[in-house]
Amino acid sequence: MIRQWTFSKDNVHKYFLSPYVFWENIDNVIIIGRKERNDRFVWEYNTEKSTAMFKRLENGMNSDELKKAIANITGESDALDWLSFFLQEGIIE
Repeated sequence: MIRQWTFSKDNVHKYFLSPYVFWENIDNVIIIGRKERNDRFVWEYNTEKSTAMFKRLENGMNSDELKKAIANITGESDALDWLSFFLQEGIIE
């Protein structure tokens, strides 16, 4: 599947799953990776909530929504480290 985001005044402040990223649910973990790299990241948190979050990211989430979703999934009160990791690894943009 090829994705392309068209930004407008309504979604320019949202985070999206990068079009170069794939993710899949395998054996109750989420495997995330960039299509051009061989490395993969294993997200071992609540699969149902995580799947919902990644599907929502395909349509865009604002910063507060995303931080709240990450905190809810990981149980960590501050999701800023995860948000930074996802940005640095090119998983979201």
